[in-house]
Amino acid sequence: MAAQQLAVNVVDFAKARLPELEALDEELDKNQRDAPRHLRRRARSHTAPFLAKKNPNNPNPTRRARRKPSELLKAHDPHAADVTLRFLETHVWHAKRFAMVDEGGWRRPDYRRDRGLKAALRSLRTAALVFDATAERTVEVAPREWAVGAEGSQVPGGLVRFEVRGCKARDVVAALIGAAPSDAAMALDVPDPRERVDEAPTPSEAIFSQEARRASSAAVAARTDDKINSARHADDRPAPLRAPCLVVPRPAAHGAGGWDVVAPPNWGRPLWHALVRHACGHAGGRKERRLVDAVAAGEDMDAYLQREGPGRPRREKKRWVPVAKKKKPPPAAESKS
Repeated sequence: MAAQQLAVNVVDFAKARLPELEALDEELDKNQRDAPRHLRRRARSHTAPFLAKKNPNNPNPTRRARRKPSELLKAHDPHAADVTLRFLETHVWHAKRFAMVDEGGWRRPDYRRDRGLKAALRSLRTAALVFDATAERTVEVAPREWAVGAEGSQVPGGLVRFEVRGCKARDVVAALIGAAPSDAAMALDVPDPRERVDEAPTPSEAIFSQEARRASSAAVAARTDDKINSARHADDRPAPLRAPCLVVPRPAAHGAGGWDVVAPPNWGRPLWHALVRHACGHAGGRKERRLVDAVAAGEDMDAYLQREGPGRPRREKKRWVPVAKKKKPPPAAESKS
C-alpha cells in the first residue's frame, strides 16, 4: 500500500494561525520598543530584556532625576502648607557657597565657606551685606503688620524678604529698584531685573493686594530665563514684567542699618541675583547676620572676632594613618643537648 502523502496549503495555514502570529509580532515589537537601544537584538525572542519597572506613583525613580533643582524646590516648596522642610527660593545658589543648616522647618545658609567673619566685617564697613530673610517670617509696616508669606490661614508661605545692611546699602537697593530709597516705607512696582531695561519704578499698592501678588507670581513663573533670553533681540519682544516690592528702612547704629526688600513668591531668585551680581552686594548667612547685630549693639569687634573666629572655617580632614606591621616573633632558640 502506497504511503499517504499529506499536503499543507501555506495560505490556508497562515489564515488559520493569523491571530497567533499577530499576537506574537505585537509582543516582540513591544519588547523591542520598550527596551533601550543597547538591549535591542536583531534576532528577537519571547524573552523580554531586563527593564526597570515603571511606577506611576514615582515618576522620578532615579536619584539624578530627583536631585534636579526644579524637583527639589517642588518637594520643599517654601510657600506650601504641607511641607515639613522648606527650602529658600535661593537654595541652589546658597548650597554651592554656604554651609547649610536645618532650623525651624527651614534649610538656611549658616556661614560662607570661602570668607570669614573678618571679611564680612570689612564688607559691612566698606560695602553692603545681603541676607535672604524669608524664614524670619515677620514684617512690620505701620499701620499694617503682616507675616512674610502670610496668604491667609491655609498657606504659610507667600512672600520673600531680603535684608541689605552696611554703609553702601543705599546704593545696592538703588541699583535694584532703580531709584534712591527713602527713609520711609515705599510700595513700588520695580521692572524685572532680568530684562535690563532702564525704567524708573512706579508707586503702587499691588504688594498689599493678595490677587495682585498671586498674578505677579504666576507671571514670573511662566516667563523663565530661557524665554527672556530667546526674545531679547526679537522684534515682538513682550513688555517686561514688574515686581510689586515693599522697601522698608531699618535704621541701626554704627553703620549696621539698611533696608528690607519684600516681594511676592517666585521673585526670590531674580531679585537675589540682581542684589549679589549687578548691585554688588556681599551675601551672608546666619553667622554674618549675628555679626551685624553685634556691630549694631556696639560690641568690641576684636573680642567678638577672637571669640567667634575671624578666618574662614576649615574642614577637618581625616588623615591617613598607616597600619603598623605585625612583627614576626623571633625564632625560638634551639637547645643543644
